[in-house]
Amino acid sequence: MDKKKRIWGAIAAGFTVICLILFKGAFEKGAMLFGHDTLNIYLPFKIFASNLFWNHGALPVWMPNIFGGIPLLASSSILYYYPTDFLFMLLGIEPYRTYTPDMIIHMFLAAFGMYLFIREIKVSKGAAVFGAAAFMLSGFIISFI
Repeated sequence: MDKKKRIWGAIAAGFTVICLILFKGAFEKGAMLFGHDTLNIYLPFKIFASNLFWNHGALPVWMPNIFGGIPLLASSSILYYYPTDFLFMLLGIEPYRTYTPDMIIHMFLAAFGMYLFIREIKVSKGAAVFGAAAFMLSGFIISFI
């Protein structure tokens, strides 16, 4: 049993090292992992939602200040209802600091989900770990980052 724990610990450490290497610049002081969409769309809505939540105890479902009002609940570009964003808001973390941890969490979840899928189709554990790593580092996942 001890050997299995060490193997899984080494695998987890390997995934962690990969994420730290990929995101090393984003952890520096004053750095932020972002694109123009982040500054133009996501960050203002996150700040609006956070202020409304902490000042009035409710999350917005309508944004009255844009074009006479737009629904936020059905918008795919409003991410503060997403579980990790909601968790970061409850923890009181500044919105601009949440992007890098959010991407790392998503990469780990993508790898874990792919590992479970590959194991479900009766592939060996070693191949499942390799498949999970390959999926985590694939262009499909990395392009979102």
